[in-house]
Amino acid sequence: MATYQSIANRDADDAHFMLNANKFNEAVRFCEQSVEKHLKHIINKHAGADERLLGTRNVPAIAKRVEAILNTSFTKIDHMWFRTLKSWYYDTNYPGDDYIEISREEASDTLEWFDMFVKQVVVLQGKQSTTQPRCPNCGMVLVTTRRDSKYCVDCAYGYSLVGGEEDSLSIFIQRLLEQER
Repeated sequence: MATYQSIANRDADDAHFMLNANKFNEAVRFCEQSVEKHLKHIINKHAGADERLLGTRNVPAIAKRVEAILNTSFTKIDHMWFRTLKSWYYDTNYPGDDYIEISREEASDTLEWFDMFVKQVVVLQGKQSTTQPRCPNCGMVLVTTRRDSKYCVDCAYGYSLVGGEEDSLSIFIQRLLEQER
């Protein structure tokens, strides 16, 4: 059964795929959708399915509700991105005077922030739950990919849920991290 978290992870994969395919408007729309669903996952988990914000697309309002639920704060930069993504979702998706084309640089910057945001959300969720599997290398909560694998967004440790061996996504992420060092 699909959950907010599983769909958020799929949207994150799709955002990166679209960036690599030079589909920049689509990349930022998938980022917005993933951010929205990551936040809704937290709300659904802690406030329940009756929460009124689960039916809205207003990412800044959803983020403020998450802050209240978890007694935490996102940064001013995060809030700027929440507002930008909300605007871009519509401005890149519908024709009219406000329609825009996102550049490679804008899309790359968006995904760079997005990847940091996902790490932050994983940490927040990890503080709230001790039942999720944790990375044996660094202790972070492992994220489930749509390829039925788990990986750590912090140190790129990963394994397949079938058999326990490392999967190709984890190996790819590790290689990227090694290139950055």
